[in-house]
Amino acid sequence: MKTVKIVVDVSMYPSIEVLKEPRVFDQISKQVYNILEKNRQKARDSAIIKACKNAVSLLLSKKKGVSPTFLSVYLPLNIIESSDDTVVPSVSSDEDLLETSVGEDDDSIHSDQLSSSNSQGSHISFSLCNNVMTANTTFEYLFDYFKHSLSINNKPMNLEKIVKDVCSYAFLELNCSVNIRMLKKEISRQISHIVQSARERAAGKSVIEILRTKNVFSLIFKSIDSLNRLEPSMGFIRYKNDDYLSPSLFIRENNDETAIFQFYPFSNIVEITINETLVRKALSSFDLVRALDTSEIFNLVSQCVATYDLKLNLPVFEEILKTKILFERSTLNSSYFLTMSVNVAEKEDQIDKVNEQSHIDDSHSFCEEEIDAIIGRTYNTRGVKRSIPII
Repeated sequence: MKTVKIVVDVSMYPSIEVLKEPRVFDQISKQVYNILEKNRQKARDSAIIKACKNAVSLLLSKKKGVSPTFLSVYLPLNIIESSDDTVVPSVSSDEDLLETSVGEDDDSIHSDQLSSSNSQGSHISFSLCNNVMTANTTFEYLFDYFKHSLSINNKPMNLEKIVKDVCSYAFLELNCSVNIRMLKKEISRQISHIVQSARERAAGKSVIEILRTKNVFSLIFKSIDSLNRLEPSMGFIRYKNDDYLSPSLFIRENNDETAIFQFYPFSNIVEITINETLVRKALSSFDLVRALDTSEIFNLVSQCVATYDLKLNLPVFEEILKTKILFERSTLNSSYFLTMSVNVAEKEDQIDKVNEQSHIDDSHSFCEEEIDAIIGRTYNTRGVKRSIPII
């Protein structure tokens, strides 16, 4: 992405940490606004605030505890306008729009990465009706996903940000279970449909700019299931339904920390999800004794295995768990969910029952016809045709 570098004088502040204070941050944002105004340019307040936050975060990550001198703020070129409301000349093709930077400094690259990891609550909201969750998101929130879909990158899309936000809301606000594998399919499928529709409207112009004109994008998920509250167990509030394959959700809140554990059985595997609180606890003594304390997680899994009467290789699970946790050591200060799958073998008299109730297939998710009804129809022909424009 092409950017414009704006240098703000912050030498009057005693330390970089002070730049995070609301009063100081407002002054920095105002300086950026004034510099643009002097050049007879302007940008949206939200874009200026976001760019300033990224700049401060980047400076903090590089030079903690040092007196600052200058702060480099990078604004995307395509959001800057002249004072007479004429858009500043910008690139028109998606290839140019998706460039990393035009500056000599690496700060612009890091700034773009930081903006993709700052998922603020104001950029996504949720609602639930008849066990179907709707997530309303902004262009800024989905920008990285759009960018990935339009690039030639063959790597899988990193859905961690939106999966974390959906799971946090479903677990804590709704006390619902989440079929995470199905959720990822639903996210990828709907984002692809949105981008395809934008391509059709673009007609050779920038697809990103077509997407940018839409205020709200609605994503709909059927991977959420309501649960009934049961008696507490092992210090956790437990949620589960009566049917055999109903997932189990455990939540414990104490000392300003919330521990979350989900046990989701399928026909041939079990999917286990834990949040960063349980990961941190497992790693709490690792630096001292070089061993992980996974006893609490292991006990929760053992209880669920007994409840469902499943055959689970617990030693294998423990090795998978420890390996996953050790890979997460670098993200201890982040908020996230860690999911792992373990093969199981049910009793023969349970196989038919399991297959009937399994949520692992796509029958519970949206079919192509439903997706087309929500987003618009696509055809496997040259180009994309839709009867009703959506974006």
